[in-house]
Amino acid sequence: MPKLHPVRKTPISSLFSLSVETVASNVVMYLESLHYLPVHIKETILKKLLRTCRVLNDLPVNKILSALLSPSLKYINLSSVNVDDETLVLLQQCCELTDIRLRNSADHSFSSRGLKNLFKQTTNLLMLDVAYCQQFNDNVLEYLSRNCKNLHELCLEGCNVTDVGLAYLAQNNKELRCLTVSNTNISGDGISYSVKNKNWCNLQELRLDNCLKINDDVIKMIIQNCQKIEILTFYNCAITDETSIFQDITKTCKKLKQLHWTITW
Repeated sequence: MPKLHPVRKTPISSLFSLSVETVASNVVMYLESLHYLPVHIKETILKKLLRTCRVLNDLPVNKILSALLSPSLKYINLSSVNVDDETLVLLQQCCELTDIRLRNSADHSFSSRGLKNLFKQTTNLLMLDVAYCQQFNDNVLEYLSRNCKNLHELCLEGCNVTDVGLAYLAQNNKELRCLTVSNTNISGDGISYSVKNKNWCNLQELRLDNCLKINDDVIKMIIQNCQKIEILTFYNCAITDETSIFQDITKTCKKLKQLHWTITW
């Protein structure tokens, strides 16, 4: 009698999952009906559209968002979508948003004013990623710091920010835990002023890669004032005495998990 091999069971998608996939794949066809769906189904379809990186830019993005956005939405990632000021106006209704991702915004056409108007309505924001968004300048950073005081994580990599905007952030945001200012014009003076502010004593992550004005003294200032730091990166900065820095940080920052820098030979 031949030996029977067990048949591997392939999971079958639920009717709900298949329905979401069908609507997401043919979203323009169902556009007029999306408004009538329950909120949780709208949010599931929206996540599906954005997570699968569909070519939404060939579709009426703002009409789709208008049909799917809801005030209870907590998270949205529009990094792969062409975003304009109309898009940001639509997001203003999502007053419960805690996490917004708008990185890689070379194709975005929104304005600094559009960002400020958005932050006025999204005061519950905890995480913001606007990496390489040139519209995000010191004026916008000041507005963000004054309106979103519970911000925990902020990525400003490649943004048009300076020491002026950083000072506002240090003054107004006591809850900040993670900050990325890599590839910006932030200087040693700006970082030193900010970390000496007691508001940042609980900072856990700071990324300064390719900030050419950051030197040994600045890193030592960070070590002295941010002793709860867990991740500190300063790749391609103006560091000359790596040994001294390493000794100081291992003595002072007991929670350190990751350290990333350039070795000078």
